[in-house]
Amino acid sequence: MLTYTSNNYFMEQNKDTSHDKQLVYSFFREHPLATLSTVAKDGTPQNAVVYVYMDVDMSCYLVTREHTRKYENTANNKIAVLSAYDENLLMFGELCCEAETVTSKEEAAKVLIELQKIISSRKSAYWVAPVAQLEGENFVFLKLKPKKVTFVNYEKSTSDEPKPHKVSFEIE
Repeated sequence: MLTYTSNNYFMEQNKDTSHDKQLVYSFFREHPLATLSTVAKDGTPQNAVVYVYMDVDMSCYLVTREHTRKYENTANNKIAVLSAYDENLLMFGELCCEAETVTSKEEAAKVLIELQKIISSRKSAYWVAPVAQLEGENFVFLKLKPKKVTFVNYEKSTSDEPKPHKVSFEIE
């Protein structure tokens, strides 16, 4: 269930953060299965479903392998969009991001632990994550730094009041 303050650490570290930022943070922490949209060299948009970990600064991390479309696309064009939707709550979040490869071994190790927690809490111990099934030798961690955030909550929209709660803000 989505809560506005699902992470007390985030709240304590960002006391001046707006209610809307807290809602977006909570939403993406509770919906780590998302769609990553990137752009190929020829300009074709391409999507991939990924598990992401969002840290307290709202940066999102994912793991892939070298030579995947998402890796090659972000190596050539740093612009990426991460989106998630909750059909039951009628909420949608979108992060327009700048992608970069994680080069710090310490950062990659921390992200790997967090992603393993996310996946193991949702799947059985015998389930093999899609990234483990991809061809290629080297794993790569991507960091998505949000630049623009859009969030829409249709949950309370009615035929009498058909306007959803919309949030949009930029992050520097």
